Amino acid sequence: MLHSCNVVGNDLEKEVGLSTSSISTIDNVSLKKGEEVVIWTKSSLEYKTYESPDLDDYSIKYYIEKDKDSMLVDRYLPLVFSHFIKSSKEEESDTETRYNDENEEEEVDITRVTSEYEAESGVYVVPEDGNYSFSFKLYSKDNISFYSRGRFSIKLRTR
Repeated sequence: MLHSCNVVGNDLEKEVGLSTSSISTIDNVSLKKGEEVVIWTKSSLEYKTYESPDLDDYSIKYYIEKDKDSMLVDRYLPLVFSHFIKSSKEEESDTETRYNDENEEEEVDITRVTSEYEAESGVYVVPEDGNYSFSFKLYSKDNISFYSRGRFSIKLRTR
């Protein structure tokens, strides 16, 4: 006899995009006591290897409420994870014109990187039955230009 097992869980709602300029919310999620809600962060990043992101360049703050009562406020670093899925990374060699110390133009070799993945970012164990809302906001360190080439979204799953 074969049994099916979904190791990442069952999707609760559609994916919501994240932004540094607004709060993204998943409303009215009906949950039962003891269910585990897993927060997955989907990232699509484009950068040059010499400007690759540091682990603490950005963070995601989230707020969970049940029937309009606050349940949890927390923050995590989405580049710090132990479990990820749907991972891909492409590298492309290129050249770029830069100025050296003598203020002269020179061509330098660079590598452009595109990576995508979904990372398990947190688990929330539901304390009691009810309708829950999950709100998320992306924060960037010093509003660095790296974010203009990155796309982030949240997917909630139960397991």
